[in-house]
Amino acid sequence: MYHMHHYSNKLYARLQEVSARSEWKEFRAYLNTTTDDTPEIRELKPFVDQQYKEADKLVIQLNNFAIDHVVPMEWREY
Repeated sequence: MYHMHHYSNKLYARLQEVSARSEWKEFRAYLNTTTDDTPEIRELKPFVDQQYKEADKLVIQLNNFAIDHVVPMEWREY
């Protein structure tokens, strides 16, 4: 488990906002393009990458469930 208390206020605020796959993807892109090369950025990169991968797996599972149960496309939100 990661302890968020040692991250900068800016990074901590960003982590608090992330809850969906698209947000993890955006945060991942931010970390990969930032010019900051701090220890906290280096530590966060694998964590955020793993969170995105897990969120993506859940979206795939949800999509498969929707397909199996003939959920109308207009009810789905990705």
